[in-house]
Amino acid sequence: MNFGRRHRARHHGGRGPHHCLSQLRAGDCGRVLGVEGEPHLAIRILELGLVSGTPFRVLRTAPMGGPMELEIEGSLLSLRRSEADVVRIEM
Repeated sequence: MNFGRRHRARHHGGRGPHHCLSQLRAGDCGRVLGVEGEPHLAIRILELGLVSGTPFRVLRTAPMGGPMELEIEGSLLSLRRSEADVVRIEM
């Protein structure tokens, strides 16, 4: 599935482009680079399909640090922000 590169990385306060999934906004697209963090959490995220090389699109983000909804290979996936924090991405 190819979502293209319709959206460019946003910059926040001079920190450069996004490097973790939790920082993205609705409409952003990218590709998973890997998962870091606690082994039990990393395994759970990998089991959900967020493996290296997987393209995704952010469909929605809840306000106030709530969960985010992703489209991954034709499936919809909701992640807590704390889970999305450990997913490294490229845009």
